[in-house]
Amino acid sequence: MMMYPTCVYLSWSLLAVAVVPGSLGEMYTSLLNVKQAISVEQKLIDYLRTYIDHEFERLQDIKR
Repeated sequence: MMMYPTCVYLSWSLLAVAVVPGSLGEMYTSLLNVKQAISVEQKLIDYLRTYIDHEFERLQDIKR
């Protein structure tokens, strides 16, 4: 009976060693992808804001 808990601990330890580094790498990659997506969305928002400002100015010219 004493051997069973040791085998369980050993197998869980090996599983953790095998899985954790891969999942940490995937998490880092996922966070990097999210940061890149946020950066792209921020640029799009800036471009949209510029476009709206130009169109607003154009409309003001037309009103005059």
